[in-house]
Amino acid sequence: MEFLLLAVGGVLAGITNSLTGGGSLVSLPILMLFDLSSIQSIATNRFAIIFLSTAAAYSYHKQGHYKVDTAIPIGLTTGAGAIAGAFITVSLSAYAMNLVVLLLVYCFAIYLFVPKNILNTSDQNTSSPVRSAGFFLMLFGLGIYGGFIGVSVSTMTVILLKKSRGYSNLKSFGINQISILILSVTASAVFFWKGVISFSHAAFLAVGMAIGGYFGPFVAEKVGEQKLNILLRIMIIALAIRFTMKVF
Repeated sequence: MEFLLLAVGGVLAGITNSLTGGGSLVSLPILMLFDLSSIQSIATNRFAIIFLSTAAAYSYHKQGHYKVDTAIPIGLTTGAGAIAGAFITVSLSAYAMNLVVLLLVYCFAIYLFVPKNILNTSDQNTSSPVRSAGFFLMLFGLGIYGGFIGVSVSTMTVILLKKSRGYSNLKSFGINQISILILSVTASAVFFWKGVISFSHAAFLAVGMAIGGYFGPFVAEKVGEQKLNILLRIMIIALAIRFTMKVF
């Protein structure tokens, strides 16, 4: 039953992550409901995201929303930062990680109910130019966070791409998937070395994420982000309450 829950949660996480980001808001709390430590959950989730990002990146590229040569430098930068972030994760105690993740889950649960128009549906360029050095420094910082916990790092990356480079929504989403893919590979290498990935849980979660990641762009056109956000809010509230009961 738990593996079915992982697969279904992976599909929803994949769809969510391939649209606006925040898929880990679904998958990470689900993993932490099982007999896994917070560090194992973060590592397992990051490994599964490799398959999600691969599927989503292929889907966006197939539809011609971005060019690989534009995305690779961005991905390499976040990937380098993720190595440092992963080492931070494995150096903390399980209790400290539980508290950090719980705090983040509640923060993002609140964030989901705050009216916002940063990721609007318009592709109009409203960005403010950012020098290349500053842009890549911010990417490196996002990489550290992505390797550390990475909850909603996709959303943050898309915002940075839109506001600093003026990319359209779909181009930002596509490039973001390459960035998250490389970030997840480098972080997972550290987690694999430290032996904290649960591959049995990751397998079912990865299958669901890959399916959700591939069909996410198509779902966006058919269902719309508004309805998906309603479902996401319901799940996050339920998971936050359940995870609170587990921690305390």
